[in-house]
Amino acid sequence: MATESDHPSRGLAVAGSWWLLTMVVLGVYLVSPVRDATDADPAFAPLSAHSLVHHGDLTLDRFGARRLIGHPVVVSDGSLDAGFVVSGVGSTGWEQLSAAVADPDVDVVDYFPWTGAVLAVPAVLVADGWAALTGTADSGELLAGGGFAWLHAASASLVVLGAVLAVRATAIAALTGPMGRRRVLSNATALVVALGTSAYSTASRALWQHTPSLLLLTLALWCAVRIDRNVTGPGPVDPTGSDPEPTPEPRDPVRLQGWTVGLAAASAAAAVARPTNLAFAVLIVAWVLYRNRHRPLATAASALLGGSAVVCAFVGLSLLLVGRVVPQYYSAGRLQLGGWFAEAVAANWVSPSRGLLWASPIVVMSVAGTVVALRSAGRGEPVVPGRALVVALWATVAAVTVAVSAFSQWWAGHAFGPRFMTEAVPALVVLALPAVDRLAGGAAADRDARHPGRRTAALVAVCALALWSVAFHAVGSVAGASGCWNAYPIDVDSDPARVWSLPDAQVLEPVHRVLDPQRRAAQDAVCVGR
Repeated sequence: MATESDHPSRGLAVAGSWWLLTMVVLGVYLVSPVRDATDADPAFAPLSAHSLVHHGDLTLDRFGARRLIGHPVVVSDGSLDAGFVVSGVGSTGWEQLSAAVADPDVDVVDYFPWTGAVLAVPAVLVADGWAALTGTADSGELLAGGGFAWLHAASASLVVLGAVLAVRATAIAALTGPMGRRRVLSNATALVVALGTSAYSTASRALWQHTPSLLLLTLALWCAVRIDRNVTGPGPVDPTGSDPEPTPEPRDPVRLQGWTVGLAAASAAAAVARPTNLAFAVLIVAWVLYRNRHRPLATAASALLGGSAVVCAFVGLSLLLVGRVVPQYYSAGRLQLGGWFAEAVAANWVSPSRGLLWASPIVVMSVAGTVVALRSAGRGEPVVPGRALVVALWATVAAVTVAVSAFSQWWAGHAFGPRFMTEAVPALVVLALPAVDRLAGGAAADRDARHPGRRTAALVAVCALALWSVAFHAVGSVAGASGCWNAYPIDVDSDPARVWSLPDAQVLEPVHRVLDPQRRAAQDAVCVGR
């Protein structure tokens, strides 16, 4: 017999609908004025996409040598080191770059992975199709005149929207209670992720590597939560708090596991999109092998199928697009534990201009969620994520921190906020879900009934942290002046210690421009179009 909770009110149904979340997030993304605010890593994705659509390759020669200044490139004849940046006309490397562009037998391509170019292809097709129908500028003319920025940002926004919807699906799978309540909480969680993390200020603004990476990581974790839920769902639980031993399936022991195939494929694709995700892929696949240890052959075969399919596709497309099995960008030699490492770890977490805890303090909910999950497991209660997944997720967060801090340019170059820590966000979100569930009145909330004031205070604190997070990233997406901070008063690449200055914090740059006309005028001279 259906209960009232099975049929939520119309208002609750609307508040928990996927389409409302889509409209709000996509609407905010598309109207936010900052688009490709740094003009850095993603800058050549639309150019490469145009070449791919119109010429079947990724070469940038046809755009001229001057257009390639200030961006790392790869020259096929090896006259410049892979990733070399020509800083200006007449500077080191200019002669080689000009000669390569003029030579029809030499190709110049973007140093960064081709994934961004592939994702920009639909925008090029849309621009060309619209031009054919209306007689307006086509993609080539828009790229030449700087009018492609909105389409570039829209492409990135749609990819990040996919990640936001994957967060919603993950939360629905992990939370408890009636479906109507779970959908509303999932929408709220996904909305905070969409607007209160680098998903907004970085990944949705241009086709950074973080853009597809975020989508693929969230898809992998959705698969992980579904696998964990299938094992820790209703049924007998070990009272010692250990992860339960699932009941072996007697029939067809090598039958493929769809969620495991998806997890391995998404994890491998995430490593392709951003190589620092390789540790995540290894750790999460190791977790699923442990989690499904009662079916080792089927689990291993499923993981191998998903991962190898992506690897084969990557190798094939790399050979087709750039003529190499593995492009030069995928070089482990770029990571090293130099003397900067300790400072980099601290900066990526707590510095005012690059620290994740400063920019998105709502992620501290992951600590509370971990406590709730481990206590629930200790009492023998089903909980997602389970103990093994909690350990695996914190290991992936640690791996992201180590990987991004091992870059010599640990301050993330010209960027806004904690760009390098973007890949830590999906795991932290999953870790936070048990706390979200309990705080909102989930299955374990009855224990808080004797302390209503404590729960109210916690709700107020969470709302405050969420509002801070959203406000911080809105600055990077709405106020273009925040991007100018990278270049003035001292270029952050020349003085990375600036990320530690609280009075000179990047998020305060719009305020400085209002209060200091001289600073504003000087910035306008070095930060064109911001």
